[in-house]
Amino acid sequence: MIKVLEKACCEVQSTLTKLVAGKPAFNAGFRDESREVCTKFMKIFRVRNLLLHRAQVVSVFIRNYYPKLFENASVHNQVKDMGKRSYEFTEFLTDVLKIENMVLNSMLKQLTMTAVLRCGNAR
Repeated sequence: MIKVLEKACCEVQSTLTKLVAGKPAFNAGFRDESREVCTKFMKIFRVRNLLLHRAQVVSVFIRNYYPKLFENASVHNQVKDMGKRSYEFTEFLTDVLKIENMVLNSMLKQLTMTAVLRCGNAR
């Protein structure tokens, strides 16, 4: 993902920590716990220009459900702003960068190989 963005002339700042955006607690019905996790997530990413996610469900959750969790809160405008800056990776490539055809065959093979190696190391 990072190599593809750099190839598209993007400056990338990546987090090394896996973060949860609050969706699991929200889906389980724990709204207060979800709100706590969402608040931490927003504090970490409040200064970032754009947020890219590997999965569409994360950006959709931030756009559609963060505003509901913080409907009457003082951070409601910050929440709406974060939703406007959140994209799934391919959505960002096509909708923001307007890349429709990018030659990536060798790059994708390398990225896939890296992902497989990471999965193997995690076991």
